[in-house]
Amino acid sequence: MSDDDDDDNQGDYDDDDSLLVQVIKKKRLCKQEILRLIDRSSELNVQLQLEFEVGAGTQTKSVKFYE
Repeated sequence: MSDDDDDDNQGDYDDDDSLLVQVIKKKRLCKQEILRLIDRSSELNVQLQLEFEVGAGTQTKSVKFYE
């Protein structure tokens, strides 16, 4: 039963992962979604990598968050 409790605690992280999974599947974000992802990333203290389409190619920008 204690294992189930651990899974429930990890559920919060699963919510964040599901957001990332949605982003990966969608590959297109509106401004609100980008801001939400940045907010979640800063809480988790992780690096967020954004990829922008520029002309015929893509340009990658990395955003790092520090406490």
